[in-house]
Amino acid sequence: MQTVLESGRTWYLGALLYNGCTGELQIDLLEGFRAEEPEDCEVCGVSLGKGYRLSWTESSRRVRVAFAEVCAYQLIDESYTSLDEYEQGERHFLSAFTRSRFRDFVCEHHPILPAVKEDEIQHYRLWTEGEVVDVIATKPPEVTVIADGK
Repeated sequence: MQTVLESGRTWYLGALLYNGCTGELQIDLLEGFRAEEPEDCEVCGVSLGKGYRLSWTESSRRVRVAFAEVCAYQLIDESYTSLDEYEQGERHFLSAFTRSRFRDFVCEHHPILPAVKEDEIQHYRLWTEGEVVDVIATKPPEVTVIADGK
């Protein structure tokens, strides 16, 4: 999905709020920036050479991704996620898939959902620097800039 998120270098999860009374899921993101100067990178005592630190700042834009009718969602550490050739759809910070293992899993283990809303359910994935949020919803999300930064 082409959204305002594509105009940023990267995004960090700021907050995730699910309202069980309304079925709404609200995800707030902070825009990430690359440092001006490279620095030495080290992981577990092993030097990886020079690299640029990514981080958010007080001047980061804040964006809200709001889903109105959520059927299921999961959040997982981005470190444990990889791309999957089985998935069909465009890849962006916010993606919509016509076929995915997550959608298959939800439909298989909750068979009333596809029986009632088969043509409406869609898998959306929000990819951030630290987390990946997968959402099954019946409507596309609304993406809104809530703070323009400084």
